[in-house]
Amino acid sequence: MKLPTAAAIALALSSGFAHAAEVPDSLIEKTLGITGVKHEKVTQTKYGMTYSDVSYKTQNGETLLVLRLGTAEQYAFWKQAAGPALQPVSGIGAEAFQIKKPKTLCAKSQATAACATPDYFLKSPKITDEHLQIIVKAAL
Repeated sequence: MKLPTAAAIALALSSGFAHAAEVPDSLIEKTLGITGVKHEKVTQTKYGMTYSDVSYKTQNGETLLVLRLGTAEQYAFWKQAAGPALQPVSGIGAEAFQIKKPKTLCAKSQATAACATPDYFLKSPKITDEHLQIIVKAAL
Protein backbone atom coordinates (compact mmCIF):
# COMPACT_ATOMS: atom_id res chain seq x y z
CA MET A 1 0.00 0.00 0.00
CA LYS A 2 1.33 3.40 -0.91
CA LEU A 3 1.66 6.11 1.74
CA PRO A 4 -0.98 8.29 0.06
CA THR A 5 -3.41 5.38 0.46
CA ALA A 6 -2.47 5.07 4.13
CA ALA A 7 -3.12 8.79 4.51
CA ALA A 8 -6.47 8.34 2.80
CA ILE A 9 -7.42 5.70 5.35
CA ALA A 10 -6.34 8.04 8.13
CA LEU A 11 -8.63 10.79 6.85
CA ALA A 12 -11.42 8.50 5.73
CA LEU A 13 -13.43 8.53 8.91
CA SER A 14 -16.41 10.79 8.46
CA SER A 15 -18.65 12.15 11.17
CA GLY A 16 -20.83 9.59 12.86
CA PHE A 17 -22.69 8.90 16.03
CA ALA A 18 -21.24 5.64 17.36
CA HIS A 19 -17.54 4.96 17.23
CA ALA A 20 -15.86 1.77 18.32
CA ALA A 21 -14.57 1.76 21.88
CA GLU A 22 -11.11 2.26 23.30
CA VAL A 23 -9.54 -1.01 24.42
CA PRO A 24 -8.44 -1.01 28.09
CA ASP A 25 -4.69 -0.80 28.73
CA SER A 26 -4.96 -4.04 30.72
CA LEU A 27 -6.19 -5.95 27.66
CA ILE A 28 -3.26 -4.65 25.59
CA GLU A 29 -0.88 -5.67 28.40
CA LYS A 30 -2.39 -9.16 28.66
CA THR A 31 -2.48 -9.66 24.87
CA LEU A 32 1.13 -8.55 24.32
CA GLY A 33 2.54 -9.97 27.57
CA ILE A 34 3.89 -6.65 28.85
CA THR A 35 3.13 -4.18 31.64
CA GLY A 36 2.98 -0.41 31.95
CA VAL A 37 0.85 0.33 28.87
CA LYS A 38 -0.79 3.75 28.72
CA HIS A 39 -3.01 5.17 26.00
CA GLU A 40 -3.94 8.55 24.62
CA LYS A 41 -7.02 9.25 22.51
CA VAL A 42 -7.05 12.06 19.97
CA THR A 43 -10.19 12.99 18.04
CA GLN A 44 -9.71 15.23 15.05
CA THR A 45 -11.85 16.72 12.34
CA LYS A 46 -10.23 17.43 9.00
CA TYR A 47 -11.88 18.10 5.65
CA GLY A 48 -15.28 17.48 7.20
CA MET A 49 -14.27 14.04 8.48
CA THR A 50 -14.00 13.05 12.13
CA TYR A 51 -11.86 10.20 13.38
CA SER A 52 -10.34 9.05 16.65
CA ASP A 53 -6.92 7.53 17.07
CA VAL A 54 -5.96 5.79 20.28
CA SER A 55 -2.19 5.44 20.67
CA TYR A 56 -1.02 2.70 23.04
CA LYS A 57 2.49 3.25 24.41
CA THR A 58 5.00 1.44 26.60
CA GLN A 59 6.04 2.84 29.96
CA ASN A 60 9.07 4.29 28.11
CA GLY A 61 6.80 6.19 25.74
CA GLU A 62 7.37 3.98 22.69
CA THR A 63 4.28 3.60 20.52
CA LEU A 64 3.02 0.02 20.37
CA LEU A 65 0.07 0.51 18.08
CA VAL A 66 -2.61 2.90 16.95
CA LEU A 67 -6.26 1.91 17.07
CA ARG A 68 -8.43 3.92 14.69
CA LEU A 69 -12.09 4.12 15.72
CA GLY A 70 -15.10 4.94 13.60
CA THR A 71 -18.58 4.01 12.51
CA ALA A 72 -19.80 1.15 10.34
CA GLU A 73 -20.84 3.69 7.70
CA GLN A 74 -17.22 4.88 7.41
CA TYR A 75 -15.94 1.36 6.87
CA ALA A 76 -16.79 1.22 3.16
CA PHE A 77 -14.45 4.15 2.53
CA TRP A 78 -11.63 2.52 4.52
CA LYS A 79 -12.03 -0.63 2.49
CA GLN A 80 -12.09 1.27 -0.79
CA ALA A 81 -9.00 3.27 0.20
CA ALA A 82 -7.10 0.04 0.90
CA GLY A 83 -7.65 -0.97 -2.72
CA PRO A 84 -6.20 -4.17 -4.11
CA ALA A 85 -3.72 -4.46 -1.22
CA LEU A 86 -6.41 -5.74 1.14
CA GLN A 87 -6.82 -9.40 2.00
CA PRO A 88 -10.12 -10.67 3.47
CA VAL A 89 -9.97 -12.05 7.02
CA SER A 90 -12.64 -14.23 8.61
CA GLY A 91 -13.80 -14.63 12.19
CA ILE A 92 -13.34 -11.05 13.41
CA GLY A 93 -16.25 -8.98 12.25
CA ALA A 94 -18.16 -8.19 9.10
CA GLU A 95 -16.04 -7.72 5.99
CA ALA A 96 -12.75 -7.77 7.93
CA PHE A 97 -9.58 -7.15 5.95
CA GLN A 98 -5.86 -6.97 6.47
CA ILE A 99 -3.14 -4.97 4.74
CA LYS A 100 0.42 -6.27 4.91
CA LYS A 101 2.24 -2.90 4.43
CA PRO A 102 1.74 -1.02 6.61
CA LYS A 103 0.50 -3.93 8.69
CA THR A 104 -3.13 -3.12 9.51
CA LEU A 105 -6.24 -5.10 10.46
CA CYS A 106 -9.73 -3.61 10.10
CA ALA A 107 -13.22 -4.92 10.90
CA LYS A 108 -16.71 -3.64 11.55
CA SER A 109 -19.77 -4.55 13.56
CA GLN A 110 -23.31 -3.37 12.88
CA ALA A 111 -22.62 0.09 14.34
CA THR A 112 -18.85 0.51 14.69
CA ALA A 113 -15.53 -0.04 12.93
CA ALA A 114 -11.91 -0.30 14.06
CA CYS A 115 -8.46 -0.63 12.49
CA ALA A 116 -5.29 -1.55 14.40
CA THR A 117 -1.82 -0.70 13.10
CA PRO A 118 1.35 -1.59 15.02
CA ASP A 119 4.11 1.01 15.02
CA TYR A 120 6.37 0.36 12.04
CA PHE A 121 9.57 0.84 14.06
CA LEU A 122 8.54 -1.34 17.01
CA LYS A 123 11.09 -4.10 17.61
CA SER A 124 9.62 -5.62 20.77
CA PRO A 125 7.11 -6.94 21.57
CA LYS A 126 6.39 -8.47 18.19
CA ILE A 127 2.74 -7.79 17.42
CA THR A 128 1.28 -10.70 15.48
CA ASP A 129 -1.84 -10.98 13.34
CA GLU A 130 -3.45 -12.90 16.22
CA HIS A 131 -2.72 -10.02 18.61
CA LEU A 132 -4.36 -7.57 16.19
CA GLN A 133 -7.42 -9.81 15.91
CA ILE A 134 -7.89 -9.85 19.69
CA ILE A 135 -7.51 -6.07 19.90
CA VAL A 136 -9.88 -5.27 17.01
CA LYS A 137 -12.53 -7.70 18.33
CA ALA A 138 -12.33 -5.99 21.73
CA ALA A 139 -12.83 -2.55 20.14
CA LEU A 140 -15.95 -3.60 18.29
